Amino acid sequence: MLRIQYSPSKPNIRKSQSESQKGKRILDSFRKKGHTLIIVPEPEFFPGEVEISGTVKDLHALKARVLAFLQSGDTAMAVDADPAFDPRPHDRVIPRMEIAKTEGPTKISTDEKSVLRVDGAPENIRRFMSWFDVPENAYPGWHGHYDNLDGGPSVAQDSLPTVVGVI
Repeated sequence: MLRIQYSPSKPNIRKSQSESQKGKRILDSFRKKGHTLIIVPEPEFFPGEVEISGTVKDLHALKARVLAFLQSGDTAMAVDADPAFDPRPHDRVIPRMEIAKTEGPTKISTDEKSVLRVDGAPENIRRFMSWFDVPENAYPGWHGHYDNLDGGPSVAQDSLPTVVGVI
């Protein structure tokens, strides 16, 4: 059975001056060695994170069910997930996922208690479902990250970062 776990936003812990100096020395060392780094500014709050996990069979079944829904005339569907497991390292269990055909990029959000929402144009939800293309021989711990770090048009800027993983 699928498991959905969630950790809400957490305040960013400011670095001390000595930690900042250490970071600067590391960056200088990388530059001297000819490495290129991409530096992302730290937000005031870290975004929450969602994890959707299951066996390879569970993840493939979810993908097939969602793709069938996208071909149907229905505008929304719901998927129940395991309501009773230890969500650690996340903060809570989310026992239900609701998927709705709308317009625009895929947005993953939650009410922080009981529902994970996936909204977006069918072609963008289909792109999200490609993250459920788990190799048949994937081992427990295999995972992929679905987010909008590249600023692409298929994922909403305010979509929760989501991990799809094998248990």
